[in-house]
Amino acid sequence: MRIAPTDEQRLLRDSLRRLLPGLAAPAGKATGPGDGLSGRNSDRWRRLADLGVPGAGLPSEVGGLDGGPEEQAVIMEEAGRFLLPEPIGPVLASAEVVRACGRAGEALLADVAAGEARLVLVAGDTVPGGIVASGPRNGGWRLAGAAAAVVGAPAASAFVVAARLADGSNGLFLVPREEPGCVLRAFRTFDGRVAADLRLDDVAVGPDALLCGGPTADAALAAGRDLALVLLGAEALGICEAVLDLTADYVRARQQFGQPIGAFQVVQHRLADMYVETDRLRSSVTGGLAGLGSGPAARRRAAAAVKVVAGRSGQYVAGQGV
Repeated sequence: MRIAPTDEQRLLRDSLRRLLPGLAAPAGKATGPGDGLSGRNSDRWRRLADLGVPGAGLPSEVGGLDGGPEEQAVIMEEAGRFLLPEPIGPVLASAEVVRACGRAGEALLADVAAGEARLVLVAGDTVPGGIVASGPRNGGWRLAGAAAAVVGAPAASAFVVAARLADGSNGLFLVPREEPGCVLRAFRTFDGRVAADLRLDDVAVGPDALLCGGPTADAALAAGRDLALVLLGAEALGICEAVLDLTADYVRARQQFGQPIGAFQVVQHRLADMYVETDRLRSSVTGGLAGLGSGPAARRRAAAAVKVVAGRSGQYVAGQGV
């Protein structure tokens, strides 16, 4: 079963395949011309926003496409196929977290759908001590702590920060990237993406910066993390499909002993194994998408399964390809 079974999803895929080759990174890199460690390319993001990519999963009331995880997965699959360097996955997952917080984030979601805001989720449990929120006092909150290896952080305009409240529960806060005390140490990951270690030095935010707290925040954060895993799996699927296509083209064109090397049985077996692993990942992503509509426990298992299969199948296909 393909990720995009509906006519609308096929049209979205076709539109992406017309647009993305012109935005894609140079061969072998997940970065593009003019990109530094900031990870920002306003022209690329504007063109993606014109197609509706940031708001794919958002309702039309805020300028979105009224789509869901399936449409988001189509986008991520094609982004993987063309090694698009923009932090689409983090923005899509972060927008869903804000949406789950209720009315507090509606105005912000309109900016996301329009391409004016790029949100990146910052989990507060990636380093010992995490991020702590104190307040409310003097009409606002104070955030202090750190988070490690936040993918897409250098490209963000604001962060959705999960912080521990005084009663031990979690709160989700909106923190503008340029807020005083918000310090990033940007770097590239092994595949060329931009990420950053984030430190919040007693950052002051207003009372309306708290998007939600308690059980609502916990549920939103868990759902956002599970969606992010499934979307990463969809991106890995696109990469595997591209590697398989490139390898098949190569073995048809490369000649050895007077015939294409694709005629040799050992090469055919290798391609068959690559196809099986790619299809295994496709099935896992499809199952993960179905699991996102289940209860929290089933959703968590489905997302974890996608993560495992994406790692194994992705490594195999990339290692066997040409």
